[in-house]
Amino acid sequence: QRTLEAETAMLDGNRWSFDKVVLTRFDEQGQFLSRQTIPGYMETLPESMGDLIGGIQTTQADERNIFELVRLIEHRRKTGAKTDAYETEFWWHLSYPLICFFVTFIGGLLGSVGGKIGNRHSKGSVASSIGLAMVFTIGYFFVMYFGTALGDSSILPPLLAANIANIVSAVLAIYVFKKSDS
Repeated sequence: QRTLEAETAMLDGNRWSFDKVVLTRFDEQGQFLSRQTIPGYMETLPESMGDLIGGIQTTQADERNIFELVRLIEHRRKTGAKTDAYETEFWWHLSYPLICFFVTFIGGLLGSVGGKIGNRHSKGSVASSIGLAMVFTIGYFFVMYFGTALGDSSILPPLLAANIANIVSAVLAIYVFKKSDS
């Protein structure tokens, strides 16, 4: 019949106090009726705090592990809530270790050819290898967070959004490898 979205919520006994509320109402068939923005709202809800968070400890994204994410996603699916941001985070956690491979491979390869693709006789220094790996790492994180934002906002599917930096890095790694081989 309705959904309540609030920026903050406080529980006092079984009475909830919400701030900056968006109240959306639906008819019996689930069709949208109205949306109303309210600065403050009080409501007694039958659900406890445990019911609302799915019985798991809520943590920030950088503190959550994969198992907490699975439980959170399952609970949100049961309640009909959106899961895109959590699914993107789940796939991001699984794909994140690939950065070690790409930084080592691309940074080392570019450093070994001195940044001159196609000229294997001109060896680079360790400093150029480290510098190129750092530049690549900054670019990797930029693309990774850009993809994550697209997944969180449901523009891209979560699996693709979480792996977009890995896809770009794989294409770059293949390109650098083929060019350095010639």
